[in-house]
Amino acid sequence: PAETTGVARLDIRKLRENPLFKTFKEMNYDKHLIASEVMAGETGLDIDSIGRIWLGWVEKGRGVVALEGDFDVKRISQTIGARKDCAAVKIPGCQFAAMVPAKGVPGQQNLAAVIDGRTIAVGEAVLTNEFVRSFSSGKPAQDLASKKLLSGGKIFEAAIFEVPKELLKEKKFLENVVSGTFDIDLQKDADMNMSLTLSSPEQAEGVQQMLQGLISLQKMSKRQNMPANPLQEEFLRSLVIKSQGSSIVANAKISGGSLLKAMQSGNLFDGGKRGAPPARR
Repeated sequence: PAETTGVARLDIRKLRENPLFKTFKEMNYDKHLIASEVMAGETGLDIDSIGRIWLGWVEKGRGVVALEGDFDVKRISQTIGARKDCAAVKIPGCQFAAMVPAKGVPGQQNLAAVIDGRTIAVGEAVLTNEFVRSFSSGKPAQDLASKKLLSGGKIFEAAIFEVPKELLKEKKFLENVVSGTFDIDLQKDADMNMSLTLSSPEQAEGVQQMLQGLISLQKMSKRQNMPANPLQEEFLRSLVIKSQGSSIVANAKISGGSLLKAMQSGNLFDGGKRGAPPARR
């Protein structure tokens, strides 16, 4: 949509090829199988047919999710069309579309638009309709190619064109941010990069110093708290923040070995807290 303030992209195909992710998937095979069956039963969508996931947001709670992949339009239309809580609608430029319940928001409905066998969009009806029109015209929202904020090739990338108003209320220091990017790549290790462009070099230096102070406080706090979180500790140790002209650049890394240990202990999503691996049943 024209009022888009940020975009994120997750390259599922690239992620599936990564050895660490393959290990994680094998360790969580039952959960993956259940998720696949639920998605297929509710939407007719094969979870492994998804290649990339895009998210474009206007403000908190308002946006559009777009899926790229190789989809069975007939199966999707038959599955959703058979549900009593969904209603098929006709949208120009779509092979199938329906109003569907919004996940986690009782009483609210979203528009699911299957543009073709390669692209699906889901979100608030007004925004999804606008996305479909923009997609059909060949002019994607915010013209990402010309902005060059997403470099491509990374497993996860995000770009903001405008700081959300609700975030500015909480963090006033972001009011001078013009744009920003964040990316994660996963090879042998997880590499994370962030950049913020501010209105002037002076603003960039001031925000960089403030962020450096916050990181120092966080490091001190982590040393005082138990149990330790190895992934968070490694992230903070490797984190480097610099100001470069009107920009702030931050880089951090977590080793593949640390990620593997966290996966084996079953604590990947809570900072890799130290503890004995869960007992096998």
